[in-house]
Amino acid sequence: MEGSIAISTASTAEVSIPMPAHLEPADLAAELAAALCGTPGEQYLLYEYDGHWVLALGVQAMVELDSDELRVIHNGTSRRQAWSGRPAPVLGEAIDRLLLQTDQVFGWIAFEFGIYRYGLAQRLAPRTPLARVFCPGSRIVMTRTEICFIGAVAHHRQAVHRLLRDGIGGAPRSRAVDLAADPSGYRDRVATARREILAGRYRKVILSRCVDVPFELDFPSTYRLARRHNTPVRSFMLQLGGIRALGFSPNLSCPFSPTAPWSPSHWPEPVRWAGASQTTCRLAATWSPTPKRLLSTLFRCARHFGRLPRSRNREPRP
Repeated sequence: MEGSIAISTASTAEVSIPMPAHLEPADLAAELAAALCGTPGEQYLLYEYDGHWVLALGVQAMVELDSDELRVIHNGTSRRQAWSGRPAPVLGEAIDRLLLQTDQVFGWIAFEFGIYRYGLAQRLAPRTPLARVFCPGSRIVMTRTEICFIGAVAHHRQAVHRLLRDGIGGAPRSRAVDLAADPSGYRDRVATARREILAGRYRKVILSRCVDVPFELDFPSTYRLARRHNTPVRSFMLQLGGIRALGFSPNLSCPFSPTAPWSPSHWPEPVRWAGASQTTCRLAATWSPTPKRLLSTLFRCARHFGRLPRSRNREPRP
């Protein structure tokens, strides 16, 4: 999955209360998700942007775009249609229809969405998920100064007041996960990608690997713990369209080249450039011995997701 999205057109009526000064919005947002969306199959999306944490709850309408079919689900009724060509116009038209009944929609877009740009759609299996976008029934928007309820029902407001009254627990308990094992040859693939970038074959390469976690993951607690060690432009946590995920988009990137010293720069998206080997070594030597915030996916996995909280409900599996 590439990441979460939020699209808005206009503001709607809302009711707000003050945010207690001692509370971190990310902590409250994660605990609210745990309190309101803990039921298996409950769909939601938590999205952080520009100092706002939006918890979108309940699905009024959903757009499901697969590689061979578009489905629009509204009030339990599903409308299906085949499609061809590029996915962006198809998804855009479907989102436009959703925005006729709401001012904001949320969802995720898969990396496979970008395959069509390179004429590789034939490599996708039938029913490959490309995007899931939904119109929420209610939203709770949190900032450092206030909590806004947009279409929120009574038990949503009650959950917020209960957490404010009873308080939020301290830092979640974590457990180490061994990242040393490398059965997929991830480090070799990183080295190969770097060589190919330096050879001019690519400007950017995105790699990933799968790490088995020997216990059920507590997503809200993991989000809280990871968010404390990051300063992202955006972050998200979701259970939507068959996927549970959380992630962070870093606000720090380091462009560097053989002839110019590197320096941190702010970009709207995480961007990377590869430089000469001596530049890369200087960068690594500078960052390795010092405490650091999230810089890249590699650092994020090794430094922050190396410790994951246990589930609240189940013991680790053998």
